[in-house]
Amino acid sequence: MKLMDSEKIIAVIPARAGSKRLPRKNILPLAGRPCIEWTLEAVSESKEISRVAVSTDDPTVQELASHYADVEIVDRPELLGRDEASTVDVMLHALEVLKAQGSQFSWLLLLQPTSPLRTSVHIDEAVKLVREKGADGLVSICRTGHPREWIAPATPGQSLEKFFSETELHRSAASLPTSYTVNGAIYLIRTSVFEEEKTFFPRKKIIGYEMERRYSVDIDDLYDFELAEWTLSTLKKDSL
Repeated sequence: MKLMDSEKIIAVIPARAGSKRLPRKNILPLAGRPCIEWTLEAVSESKEISRVAVSTDDPTVQELASHYADVEIVDRPELLGRDEASTVDVMLHALEVLKAQGSQFSWLLLLQPTSPLRTSVHIDEAVKLVREKGADGLVSICRTGHPREWIAPATPGQSLEKFFSETELHRSAASLPTSYTVNGAIYLIRTSVFEEEKTFFPRKKIIGYEMERRYSVDIDDLYDFELAEWTLSTLKKDSL
């Protein structure tokens, strides 16, 4: 790990015990190891991160994180472990705890453990990009599987009459602009901007860092988990 010039970066990994759609997803065995370990390993191998903290209310997560050098545990209050607690509130609490210990950081990096295919290479490339562009914030993105014009709210079993415009109905996917979506893997922002605006999407100077779709799996349910496991096994075969 090293500093971003003279500015320190704190990477915070939020990992609460509760999860409704996929219970205990942060510690489920994924390709032979607990899911969160993929993120812990990636950030530990980064050359750009100053310090790592894990915000959790889960003793098992605390035990797993303790095996990594220089990883600090932030005990998450019960209130911030509930479904209605926001990620922003969790990050603000982590920063408050670290400040109380005398630690100050110029940049905040959010790494969700549900993005296990994000690697240290992605992290370091994102840091270098935000530095080169002089931006206040960066969010990782990937190409969508379908054009934006083909995505709209709908109710299954009811009319799709207004789903497409007449113009879009007769256009091929190849003729439509490439669309991107936030993939959940990397959120990097100046700490001062985050504390002021309380969002990872500041009003100005935010840029996107593109990741390949195969590295962009964000685990929310069992399908996502199985896709991540299959992708990891495929990547291992490709590296042989």
